[in-house]
Amino acid sequence: MAYRDENQHLRARVEELEDELATAKQRIQTLEAPDPGGEKSLGERLAGAKLRIVHEQVLDGELPADSHEELVEVLRRRYNVLGQASSVGKSLGWSNAMPQGTRAVEVSVSARNGKTTVRGVERLGNLAGGLFGGIVGGVGGGGMALVVPLVLALRFPGALPVAIVLWIALVYAVVRAAFARLVQGRDRELRAALDEVTSVARENIARERQKKLRVDADEPAEEEEEADEAPEPRRARRKTGD
Repeated sequence: MAYRDENQHLRARVEELEDELATAKQRIQTLEAPDPGGEKSLGERLAGAKLRIVHEQVLDGELPADSHEELVEVLRRRYNVLGQASSVGKSLGWSNAMPQGTRAVEVSVSARNGKTTVRGVERLGNLAGGLFGGIVGGVGGGGMALVVPLVLALRFPGALPVAIVLWIALVYAVVRAAFARLVQGRDRELRAALDEVTSVARENIARERQKKLRVDADEPAEEEEEADEAPEPRRARRKTGD
């Protein structure tokens, strides 16, 4: 009895943690939701592309928890990194575990109320900082060693401020266009990864549904067999007089 009570307590605790996790995710998604007006932030306008990619798909049916490992393998193969995975009840979280790098990908899978939600997020702030800070600062500043002597050699010292501004603007425009192309590529990669994860999840959901249907179909047959095998009640013998 003690073991059964402890097991029930653990299950109740897991369900409570799942509810807390689902509530926290809903709050995070609300905070991360884009502006309804569709206006880009100042950083996105300066960078020329979005700084956070988000894709989400919702499937009918709940993904069984024993399928989490298969989904993690899909993500590891896609991004060629082990990453960090955490599984609590029917919720799965995976990240590429490189917060200091230029790649920050997070994928979450949660099953609740007959639905399975697959959500992927990639934050591009570090990538933008590395490109604009490193290239614009390095090439733009380093290029002054060529721009200044060239302008002075042409004997147009008054054009030096204009030449400096034009040079930095040219480097900035090139980096901005390159960043936009990189974001498009990352967007396609994240979408493809979620499509594969969703496909595997859909197969596991269908397999679990078929398994439950077989179990439900077998239960009446087993009950009928048990009823047939049950011994018939003995009938009382009548005593007859001599």
